[in-house]
Amino acid sequence: MENPLLKHLETPNGTIVPFDHIKSEHFEEAFTATFQSAKQNLDSLINDTAPPTFNNTIEAIEYYADDLLRIRLIFDKYYEGHTDPEIHRVGQIFLPKFAEINNDVFLNETLFAKAQYVYEHELDILEGEQKRLLNRTYQKFVRLGAKLSSEDKETLRAYDNELTLLCHQFSKNLLAATNDFTLVIEDEHDLSGLPERVREMAKEEAVSRGNPNAWVFTLKYPSYGPFMQYADNGELRKKMAIAFSQRGMKTPYDNREIFLKIAKLRKQRAALLGHSSHARYVLDDRMAKKTEIVESFFNVLVQKARPSTERDFEDLRVYKEKLTGDSVLNAWDVAYFSEKLLHERFNFNEEEFRPYLELKSVLAGLFETVNRLYGIVVQERNGIPTYHPDVIVYELMNADKTSIGLLYMDIYPRDSKRQGGWISELVTQQKRGDTTVKPQSIIVCNFTKPTSSTPALISLFEAATLFHEFGHALHMLLSDCTYVSLSGANVLWDFVELPSQLLESWFDEKETLELFARHYVTGKSLPASLLESKLKADAFQVGWKLLSQIGSSVLDLAWHSETVDTVTDVEAFESSVRKPYVMFPHYPGTSSTTSFKHIVDSGYDAGYYSYLWAEVLAADAFEYFKDQGLFSKEVAKKFREHVLTKGNTEEPMDLYRKFRGREPDPRALLRWRKLE
Repeated sequence: MENPLLKHLETPNGTIVPFDHIKSEHFEEAFTATFQSAKQNLDSLINDTAPPTFNNTIEAIEYYADDLLRIRLIFDKYYEGHTDPEIHRVGQIFLPKFAEINNDVFLNETLFAKAQYVYEHELDILEGEQKRLLNRTYQKFVRLGAKLSSEDKETLRAYDNELTLLCHQFSKNLLAATNDFTLVIEDEHDLSGLPERVREMAKEEAVSRGNPNAWVFTLKYPSYGPFMQYADNGELRKKMAIAFSQRGMKTPYDNREIFLKIAKLRKQRAALLGHSSHARYVLDDRMAKKTEIVESFFNVLVQKARPSTERDFEDLRVYKEKLTGDSVLNAWDVAYFSEKLLHERFNFNEEEFRPYLELKSVLAGLFETVNRLYGIVVQERNGIPTYHPDVIVYELMNADKTSIGLLYMDIYPRDSKRQGGWISELVTQQKRGDTTVKPQSIIVCNFTKPTSSTPALISLFEAATLFHEFGHALHMLLSDCTYVSLSGANVLWDFVELPSQLLESWFDEKETLELFARHYVTGKSLPASLLESKLKADAFQVGWKLLSQIGSSVLDLAWHSETVDTVTDVEAFESSVRKPYVMFPHYPGTSSTTSFKHIVDSGYDAGYYSYLWAEVLAADAFEYFKDQGLFSKEVAKKFREHVLTKGNTEEPMDLYRKFRGREPDPRALLRWRKLE
């Protein structure tokens, strides 16, 4: 039978992916063929005897594995969003080969000599993207080990191969562990406090599992989050919280030894490349540059966050004691009693917002926000095949109706999809001669599903996440670059969250909420009293939330520090590192490390700090919009021109200065967080 993945490669880049014909078993043949063609291209490049030039060397490296990378982007949609045993098997075979072929390029002496020749002879005469690509490619050779001895290069290859397999197993274990736990409730009294919507979801989950006389809760966030927030039964909240914190801690899905191996191999790899730690290796190619700079940045934030957190903690502890007579505040109490205190103090109840946050309405408001800022029109496209029935496809167009690109949205949780929310590319924007390849991206989330009686009524957090991920989408889809490796969101990692965090800011604004927050039954606008309660509640426990985020970032850096090779106990090490940033003693047998997927294979290893680093830029940028008008087309035009379209074609701070007219004010983040 004809393989639709290979047939797809015969058409121009950017055409519709034939998801309706793709089956899991097609990927092995497609990878085998495209790895072979990529290696043939690479051999031709290495054996080319013509004098090295930018075109025959640097551009050739950029393009040698085009077909292979196109298959990889399609495969990732299944691997992360709709996996099965065959996809995992193929991943285990072929994902290490990507590290191998990357090393075949950047550890090859002949290619490095060619790249170095071009770097030394053409860097000063090239301009714009060509100069940037040459500089980034040469630096990549150096960073990835081109100057190592032959023996050290083989060691590096072994490290990269093992790391790929370990990260694959970590993710596989985490998904399995998340799916493995269920809380089955058979006594209706144990549902006390839970909104009817949450009960209905749990009943439908039970029915789907063949247990119509019970209610089933899972560790997927649309189930887990509301349970922790509303369930009156403290013992069941404790059970859920512990299960959530034990993902990856138990056989057969134990990630502890796997993670230790990952962390130690990363340090060994960094040492081979001339750095004392993986964190120092990573930050050498980031805006922050050094771990000391990040640590200093955190110290400033902690000085503001810790006193606020201590006050908030004591406030909540006293509140619990007033309600229950129990003076001990536990980790599994926080969401529950915070919800009650918010309601009492600010008349805020998050569940009251859900009827005004129907998914379709939120999307309409998001699209209107983007239209007001950038003149972009977003329309649903029917008839485009997808890899799962839940996926919806939209087309983004300019005001003159010219197409920008496609955006796929995969919103609801399922057992075949990993937790969290993220965005990835399906087709990356680029220019080939006179042709501009239209980009295609996919937003993947795990939001509240519709029930038999209600549409998808999402939470405030989920709605904000939608704005956040769409900000990433704009970065990818509005890209106007020549080369894939410089295009869209392929920027320095501590710059990548700027567009997402900036667009998320609009969700919290009264003017934006008034665009779409209407009751899904009556059509009435969000009452002024609810809006007022939300705006007041936005300042609730802000220091606590910030300190927790700093704690996760510090943990990430600690796992990638100089001392990681002395660690033998994941749980004990995490507990000691996080102690200054958490308000509760460590609960034995739990860990966040074993489920910290962001720092395993999501690109945030030694980079989780990036969220806060970029938040400084986003806060400062949003103040510019607020000063000039929330929907200022002039400011939006500058942001589109100097940030969203430019990808990695210039240094990120240079791009920001062109947009803002100056460097960001570091204290903008504290004002954003309402700590100043």
